[in-house]
Amino acid sequence: MILHHDIYTAKSWATSAEQLKHSSALAAYRTALRFLDDWQHAAGLSSSSHHFDLVRKATSSLAMDAFSCGVCDGALMTAVELVEQGRAVFWTQLARFHTPLDDISASGDTGKTLVAEFKDLSFRLRNMLDDSTTEDQTTRIRQLTMQRDDVISCIRKLPDFSRFLLPPLYSDLQKAAQDGPVIIVNASQYSCNSLIITNIRKS
Repeated sequence: MILHHDIYTAKSWATSAEQLKHSSALAAYRTALRFLDDWQHAAGLSSSSHHFDLVRKATSSLAMDAFSCGVCDGALMTAVELVEQGRAVFWTQLARFHTPLDDISASGDTGKTLVAEFKDLSFRLRNMLDDSTTEDQTTRIRQLTMQRDDVISCIRKLPDFSRFLLPPLYSDLQKAAQDGPVIIVNASQYSCNSLIITNIRKS
């Protein structure tokens, strides 16, 4: 179960790796963003201002620094995926999953059932995460998380929803450039970069 202190620990790893010019920096950013993504999903449909504030603070520079690290390492596709993953966490919190869940519900009876289960488990998880955690609660949180993961796995088996709650792939992001190049301008504390994405069509 990912808690917010896990995110800050991973961020500290990334910061230390950057300062020491260590080769694990990109892995640290991947880990921090994955933790952030998992924690955001576990908190579910929370409209709590406290939850939103934690997300905002955690993502304030993480995605930009991850992009900078990827570019400096020459891992350009990874850089694009990581910065978009970080942005997605913020916008997902604003939308609170409504659009993808509505689409899943509209896919049929199975989709409606899975969405109802997902919302119920997310609501119960969020309430438990908002409370002080005891040993009994930790066990229950772990059980609810496993149940919720099972529901998510079922949703991903539905047609067109295989990427539900997963970060975007570079190949998906590249589609945005089908009508012309997309330019990403990034200003990190470590470097400033711009990256031009084109949609290469195979003949």
